[in-house]
Amino acid sequence: MRAELDAARIYDVIIADRSIADTIAYTAADGFHDIARAQLALARHHNPIYQEIRFRAAADFSYLRPDGVRHLDPALQAEVQTRMLEIYAALGMKITRCEA
Repeated sequence: MRAELDAARIYDVIIADRSIADTIAYTAADGFHDIARAQLALARHHNPIYQEIRFRAAADFSYLRPDGVRHLDPALQAEVQTRMLEIYAALGMKITRCEA
């Protein structure tokens, strides 16, 4: 996340597979709603770095494989994806869906 924020100060376009919204979405999906609300309030401070989010659903990632880091449970992925879209909407982000 830090690298993303640093890059935003230098570049017009940033490509990343994670954003600040990911952290908040996983926090909310894990049931830590108070913490997620506090994180969302902080994200509003960094909101100007995002002009558009190009969003691709986890189900469309053919390269999503067990790597010991990513959560592969389809129900959790769906919950996190729903939360992320809610967070982007709450932040007023323009969302463009990218299909496979």
